[in-house]
Amino acid sequence: MKRNIMITGSTDGIGRLTAARLAKKGHAVYLHGRSDEKLDAAVSEVKSVSGIQNVSGFTADLSNLDAVKHMAGKITSDLPEMDILINNAGILKNWSSADKGADILYELALSDAHGSMTGEYFDNDQGRYGLPHPDAVDTAKIERLIRVTETLIS
Repeated sequence: MKRNIMITGSTDGIGRLTAARLAKKGHAVYLHGRSDEKLDAAVSEVKSVSGIQNVSGFTADLSNLDAVKHMAGKITSDLPEMDILINNAGILKNWSSADKGADILYELALSDAHGSMTGEYFDNDQGRYGLPHPDAVDTAKIERLIRVTETLIS
């Protein structure tokens, strides 16, 4: 089954390699990047190496809530549906092979072995499912985050 797949942080490294691999399999792939220039280059490269034209992207600096809100609106209006979201945007802490990381994300996105794991946390560093950071499941902290975020974007 062909899927609509959005990958944040996909203009370089693991995200870009994963996008190319998924596009080669015929999936509709949506990249994300902070700059139009890098995003356009990544979209062009993924189209070229995959031979698939159903590749496009969205630009937003995820540290800017106005940009995030704008991107969310574009995604909602432009995508008929999103089957898989790969949250890859982040800060490099420990270096590992981009190929290895792309292999992990590809496997998680498409393998039937992970199909029932929707909403579960996969720890790339440990190579297994595990518990997220305690703050991620602290109801009071989540509610505060939602209130602060709503205040910032309204």
